[in-house]
Amino acid sequence: MKVLIIGAGWAGIQAAAMLKNRYGCEVIVFDQNSDIGGTWAKGIAYSHLTTHAAASTIEFIGYPFPKDIVSNPLDRVPASDVVEYMKRYVNDVRLSDNIRLNSQVKAIDQISEKEIRCTVRDVISGEKYTESGEFVMLSGFGFKAKKFPDIPGISDFEGSIYTSHGVSDAVLEKLKKSNRPVVVAGGSKAAHDIVNILVAQDIPVEWVARKTYWMYNYDKGIYHRKKGRRSKPLDRLKALIGHLAFGFFPKTSMRFLRLSDLMLNVHPETSEADYHLGVIDHDMVKVARSVPFTQGEIVALQKDKVVVRQKGDGAQKLISCRAIIACFGTEVAPDYPKFKANEEKIDILKARHLFQFSIHHKLPRLYFMGPIALRGLGMLNGYHAVQHAIIYLSKMMTGDEIKRKEEQEERMLKSFFKTNDFKPQLMRVVSDIKNLMNYLKLVDNIGKKMGYSYPLNLGPVLLLYGAYYQNHSKPVYREPTEKEVINVFGHPPNKSNVNGIPNVPTDLKADL
Repeated sequence: MKVLIIGAGWAGIQAAAMLKNRYGCEVIVFDQNSDIGGTWAKGIAYSHLTTHAAASTIEFIGYPFPKDIVSNPLDRVPASDVVEYMKRYVNDVRLSDNIRLNSQVKAIDQISEKEIRCTVRDVISGEKYTESGEFVMLSGFGFKAKKFPDIPGISDFEGSIYTSHGVSDAVLEKLKKSNRPVVVAGGSKAAHDIVNILVAQDIPVEWVARKTYWMYNYDKGIYHRKKGRRSKPLDRLKALIGHLAFGFFPKTSMRFLRLSDLMLNVHPETSEADYHLGVIDHDMVKVARSVPFTQGEIVALQKDKVVVRQKGDGAQKLISCRAIIACFGTEVAPDYPKFKANEEKIDILKARHLFQFSIHHKLPRLYFMGPIALRGLGMLNGYHAVQHAIIYLSKMMTGDEIKRKEEQEERMLKSFFKTNDFKPQLMRVVSDIKNLMNYLKLVDNIGKKMGYSYPLNLGPVLLLYGAYYQNHSKPVYREPTEKEVINVFGHPPNKSNVNGIPNVPTDLKADL
């Protein structure tokens, strides 16, 4: 089988390794950038960006971070080291010849039941060509940082306006030389990072945000484990209840999470219901609270000032600044691929739901590995995504069957999150607890084999993905059976390359 993969980041690279080395596929990986790394590649990651969580929780399965890159598996990793780690992985799994850089996929067209075609643009020459395959896995996010809004006075502002993605080493050096205040606008995880980076560079900074968020406590989830301690069962239970209740008891859920000390708030003004999947620690919070903070919205600009309408009384406040860094999250990039099925245009961003968050019924040969601004979560792990995709393909479902499944799942989600009848919710929670406990047990077992414990710090996204869909999509955390693999590829898997890594022995079980 020929598989085309879009995006040479975390998910795309590992998916390619699994498909090529374990399942014997012909694989081509496209990436529009000049280097691999996805979010972490130079020119995309902002200066001094580090991973949210510890190295041990994000590394490729069966391929720990080398000691010369990460000395402690519980440390966070700078973006440049993440890219170096990915490059070594690509070399060791023999993927270098399968990756086409500076190659932007402009369109994806399902042209027949078993053939899907990508239109690719060479970023350097501008030339376009097509590449066809039997399956496409899209791991690129297709996101860009949201720009600063066009508000009154923006043309009069004499300073510079950046997005978080534009904060390079050169920009930091420029801001440091000016020695004038910088306003960081927004309450996202990126805003938190930028504030800490500016303070570390001795650049004067003021922070303006409509709201800040509760985020995961790195110290609770990771740092205390360096001393050999484990989280208490009661803490886990409170966190678990908090996660499960989040869908229909957001405030109660947050209270549970706070009781377990699993969450930190950046500012006391943070609402109990404002929740973010970012990971922060006490030192970062201390730095963030040390800078002047105004809760409100920037409504206008002047020559060298921002005008902030403060929350509460609505009074206006003027803040002098040399530059503004907008941290307003992301939006779908304008160059995101166009989708077609038998010449019919498909607006994927208007889809209310995807089957198992991964498949559109009109594009059954296209698999989404990452979140794409849909009402879904998406899978970020290429290893698990390949398992999931193989089991899906083995069922040989028609478009009509997928559509029926989409509708069933959508009704289930509405029932879970919106109904006032608590009976189905409670029944679902009981099922979720069993599934989540099994998942946590698995995570702990893997951690013990590698010499340390994994924390419960990955958030409810990945956990609840498996939990909600246990009854609908059992493949999420299991290895495809040999029969399923043969149904898809016509031959059994290569049992010597369990993790997609040739000739690299591992004691980790593959049946996740």
